[in-house]
Amino acid sequence: AGGVEVTAAHSAGRATAAEVAGWGERELLGLARAADTADAQALLVPCTALHTASHVADLEKELGKPVLTANQVTVWEALRLTDRRVNAPGLGALFTREPVVQV
Repeated sequence: AGGVEVTAAHSAGRATAAEVAGWGERELLGLARAADTADAQALLVPCTALHTASHVADLEKELGKPVLTANQVTVWEALRLTDRRVNAPGLGALFTREPVVQV
């Protein structure tokens, strides 16, 4: 859909948000590595329970590609909808690009 092709899917194998809410960088990096594929242009981490904001830049550096997380994309879209521009490389590559405005 929309020109996006899913190259792989991976689950953390956890049933509840409470189980992953306390994860740190080590667990997030393990999950990201397990989900990543060589042909993927980006990695999506769709769980809002994961505390990813302080780890996105490190994950991107480790994987060599953009990492998009549920919370990060939600904040970015809210800023876009209110016509705000934020350049915050610490929040990942997404926050270093101009948002695409749909007409």
